[in-house]
Amino acid sequence: MKLQCILFSSLLAFSSFAHALPATQFIESDTTNQVTIRMSGATAHDAGLLLLLRNTTPGSVICKPNTLDVYISSAKNDALYFCTGGINSGANNKRIAILKESDGGSGRRRSSCSCSGNSKHF
Repeated sequence: MKLQCILFSSLLAFSSFAHALPATQFIESDTTNQVTIRMSGATAHDAGLLLLLRNTTPGSVICKPNTLDVYISSAKNDALYFCTGGINSGANNKRIAILKESDGGSGRRRSSCSCSGNSKHF
């Protein structure tokens, strides 16, 4: 378990690159340029979600390479996965924001999160 936590933390540490999107570009009301997805589930899925979003295999590119950034709440229960949509995402060249809540695991439904001082439901 400790090894999994260390590996996951290492993946998160290296998820930021020069072309990543800053959190200030998260504008949920801008539905023309941003697709926002809200999900919840156990933290066991977080590493798999990160790998899926970083996948560069032809035909599977959800996030353009080197654009993914991950923001974790101080309580480590909520995360914002933020990138520029890749060719296979259905949102090519748009901002993709995935808000994931892990508090309560798979048995919990959406809840509210404070993003940039505004309460958001996800």
